[in-house]
Amino acid sequence: LAEQVSSTTEKFSNPNNSEEEIIVNLTENIKLSKFIEALRSDIRVEVKKLGPKTFKYAVAIAKNIDNALSDDGGELNVTDSGINQILSQQLNTNKQILELSEKVNAISSQNLCVNSLTEAPATN
Repeated sequence: LAEQVSSTTEKFSNPNNSEEEIIVNLTENIKLSKFIEALRSDIRVEVKKLGPKTFKYAVAIAKNIDNALSDDGGELNVTDSGINQILSQQLNTNKQILELSEKVNAISSQNLCVNSLTEAPATN
């Protein structure tokens, strides 16, 4: 169990970033991927080709592609309500990530306590 906790913690920890930065980066990546998944297939293919690194950039690309593909050039199929729905789903995902992160931290703390107790020299 200790090895599993240690390896899991190492996967999600980054000594150069704080826990909040890691969660923000993970959140941005999930938001970006969920947005791209929810796009109309023809727009999704074009957005993926350009490989956006941020959610904001992906939205801008999707709107530009939608404008280019639209017959009238003015009507957008990427709606604010669609984006809001994705963001709402993202909020729920973020809460789950935070809960899991807290559980990993709690297990890591327990593991440190157990290790310190087992490694403590015996006193006679």
